[in-house]
Amino acid sequence: MLHQKLGKQHADAIQSYDYVIVGAGSAGCVLADRLTESGDRRVLLLEAGGSDKRLDVHIPLFVGKLLNNPEVTWPFRSEPQLNLDGGSQLLVRGKLLGGSSSINGNVFVRGDPAEYDDWAKSGCTGWSYAELLPYFKRLERFAGGDGNVRGRNGPVTVTELKNFDELSEAFLGSCEKSGIALVDDYNDGSYAGAAYLQYSTRRGFRCSTARAYLARARRRKNLRVLTGVTAERVLIDHGRATGIKYRLTGKPDMRLAQRRRRQRI
Repeated sequence: MLHQKLGKQHADAIQSYDYVIVGAGSAGCVLADRLTESGDRRVLLLEAGGSDKRLDVHIPLFVGKLLNNPEVTWPFRSEPQLNLDGGSQLLVRGKLLGGSSSINGNVFVRGDPAEYDDWAKSGCTGWSYAELLPYFKRLERFAGGDGNVRGRNGPVTVTELKNFDELSEAFLGSCEKSGIALVDDYNDGSYAGAAYLQYSTRRGFRCSTARAYLARARRRKNLRVLTGVTAERVLIDHGRATGIKYRLTGKPDMRLAQRRRRQRI
């Protein structure tokens, strides 16, 4: 059981949580949704960034602005790279609800089945493509492709846009003439080749994990979300994690920040 000790104004009040999730990113939003489904677990979700209720987040065309905006990104950089003449590469990650799924280019790609099979051969039991396929299907809602390998009723809406313009068609035609196969659906296991991209969008807007998973989870009374708080350390009691110490940062959701200034969970 994880406890939240409130500030001086409510020093005698203690709220208990069964789970505290640090980070409302791609994984954290999914975890918050799954853990609160039954209704019998109290869950607290912490996010250092702010809300995803921003126009530039929901319109995919604005992705270029997002990647250079420190309000919604962690501007991490790589170590100096030999092939960049000692320069470093910008490796941004999302700092808001939805994490990097709220700032990425919306391209929906499962990955090459051979890569997952190599993981399994290397000792990662349960990580082969065949074993992961049910989970790939479970997360997506895609109207096209083969229903035996593509999901129809998942929370993440997947769309495909074809026949963009003459230049795009000419590019694909050139690929085919040069011996590169045209792939109708690169997410059905036929990964190698050329194709139009598929996107994690819904009705033209971004379908991040914050939209696909967290939005519905926040309607449940057993989930609480705090934004604008940065986790500092895990509290350990006799070898067991009992809480998270965090501090107020950035510009949090004022509806939540008004209740307390500094907390120990």
